[in-house]
Amino acid sequence: MDSANRANITVQNGVNTAKSNLQSVTSTINKQVEENVLQRAILLSRQLSDTCSLVESGILKTSPQLQPLLKKATQVKESTDELYQMFANKTSLSQLPVAVLASARPKLLFVETSLLQILEKISDQPPIAWLTPSVDFDPFSDLSMEDIEGQLYARPLNDAAEEPPRRANYKQG
Repeated sequence: MDSANRANITVQNGVNTAKSNLQSVTSTINKQVEENVLQRAILLSRQLSDTCSLVESGILKTSPQLQPLLKKATQVKESTDELYQMFANKTSLSQLPVAVLASARPKLLFVETSLLQILEKISDQPPIAWLTPSVDFDPFSDLSMEDIEGQLYARPLNDAAEEPPRRANYKQG
């Protein structure tokens, strides 16, 4: 009976040690996952804020037709900055109140729908108006259409018909 009690105590100690080790490993894994989630939230909210800054500055540089979008772009930028500030300087998700986390979802939804609306309106603009700066230089201003056609058709057409260099044939052995 004495050996049975010792065996029972040994098993009980082993179970307790295993439980303690499991709790320690689980705690470490949870902490690492939490840190990763927080770091990704910080990174993504910063990237979102930077993207909104680019959209906002792009609207400022475009035609007056897009100026009404500036107010919405500014609101979106402010929302992304708020999202970033929610996560910045935090070391743990437990530092974020539940109310703050709950308010992040509607902010993200607002940012998403607003950015899609802004991008839709921007993409409706003629590309030249918002992709390129206005250029006053015309490289063909001194040439007439006859001069251009003469230069185009004066070249022999079979200059480009030269045979391309051949590849060496190697046998693999």
